[in-house]
Amino acid sequence: MATMRMVRLGIVADIRIPAPMLAALAPLVVSARIDELWLSGSPPTGPVPKTVATSITASADRLGLAVSKDADVAIWTGGQLPKGAEKRVVVPSFPERSLMELLGAWQRAGGALDRLVVELPVSIGRTRAEAEARSTGWFADLGLPVEQGLFGTLEDCQEEVAILCAKGVCALRFVLPATDVPDVIAQLSAVGIGSIATHGPGTEHSPAPPPPAGWGSPTRHVVAAEVQNKPSSPAVESDLGRKRSREKD
Repeated sequence: MATMRMVRLGIVADIRIPAPMLAALAPLVVSARIDELWLSGSPPTGPVPKTVATSITASADRLGLAVSKDADVAIWTGGQLPKGAEKRVVVPSFPERSLMELLGAWQRAGGALDRLVVELPVSIGRTRAEAEARSTGWFADLGLPVEQGLFGTLEDCQEEVAILCAKGVCALRFVLPATDVPDVIAQLSAVGIGSIATHGPGTEHSPAPPPPAGWGSPTRHVVAAEVQNKPSSPAVESDLGRKRSREKD
């Protein structure tokens, strides 16, 4: 069953990721139901090596995954719109980028937002502390995720994606951190789920589920105290006595 998302999601196969993990990216991306794998190199590393790119593409083809290359798109950082009405346009991440200003400039110049693919460095974690630990100098050339991309817990990142979708962005590509790549991809699989009507900015969140029966109740603490204070059986006391006697000897 297809996953309903507000936006098309892609993962960047960055040259700096160790080769074994690069080779495993395509199956991971497919299992996470992410739409696209990008063969790219974040500056200053250059493009993904041909042998690695061939391996990834072959694996992706076998799994039915779309693969895109920087060579097949235009890169836009402002100014005159790129030529070629049918060509997709990547808005790369860099430390001084003002993404909202770029999106506004693109629209004022008559550009269609459905042509844009917005690049975002990502540091997502189960806690903000975990996200902070993953946000390292790895992102120096792209800008820190907290400034230029997705940062924080899954809920934080879902809200950031919803804001971009509400602005009309239709496609994102994520640059992963240096560590915990499978876990990061697994969490990104839940980003952008739903629609603007149900998950857009300002929509109400579903209430938290109730705690399990007995959770935190006085009964629970009484039972725990009874177990802790329950006297040992004679057999247990006998075994402990023999053990202590041997230790003294």
